[in-house]
Amino acid sequence: KEDMLALGEASNESGATLPESSQVNTGFTIKVELSEEAKLKAPKEGFLIVFAQDALSENRMPAAVVKMPIGAMPAVVVLGNENAMMPQYNLSSLSDITITARLSQDGDVSISSGEWQGSTSAQVKQGQMPELTVIINKEL
Repeated sequence: KEDMLALGEASNESGATLPESSQVNTGFTIKVELSEEAKLKAPKEGFLIVFAQDALSENRMPAAVVKMPIGAMPAVVVLGNENAMMPQYNLSSLSDITITARLSQDGDVSISSGEWQGSTSAQVKQGQMPELTVIINKEL
């Protein structure tokens, strides 16, 4: 038992050397707007899903996701490291991302017909929360 405790203490000490910058809020404040066509045709009920993916790889898993009921548009969504699906894969671990906003009737992140979305590209700036606008303008 003592050997295991010593190992545990050693890993705690090495874990404490993680860079402090990982604790600083990194992400985006995103204004989600609708195109004129989307205002007429996009779902009014369901969910607004905003997610960020790595723009430099084929990995489609989102680094951060926010899902909320569709409300009044335009909507403002804060997407940051705290919205990561896995702690080790978050916005701070990426440099170039694609941010997508989707109106979904079922709330599932996989694409269904009748959903609408828009995307924009951005660079992640560590410790900053720049503002972006995503216009939902494409029917899926």
